[in-house]
Amino acid sequence: MPTAPTTSVEPHHTPHHHALDTAPAPQGATGLKGVLLPVGIVLIIGSIFVSVFLAAFHAPQPHDLPVAVVGTTQRLEQVTGALELGLPGGFEVKRYPDETAARHALQDRKV
Repeated sequence: MPTAPTTSVEPHHTPHHHALDTAPAPQGATGLKGVLLPVGIVLIIGSIFVSVFLAAFHAPQPHDLPVAVVGTTQRLEQVTGALELGLPGGFEVKRYPDETAARHALQDRKV
């Protein structure tokens, strides 16, 4: 007796419908904007730093800076006169009787 061909029927799979995410994926700055933005920020911060630094230190000058002199009163007056001529009020010249006294003043940060 002839047999009829058998056919297998696979169960019908229905695709699961997931909710589609329509929001764009978050992205960082890309392209030209991604390069120019950090460069611009660095240039602005650098410019501010340089401006403040130059404003504070563009012409530093001493004010009553103590200087030790060993020698005669005449030598003290010569040094004082030369310093006052170059920068009035910049130095306070102090006379010491000998080199040892001047070195001690230097070590004690008096001059």
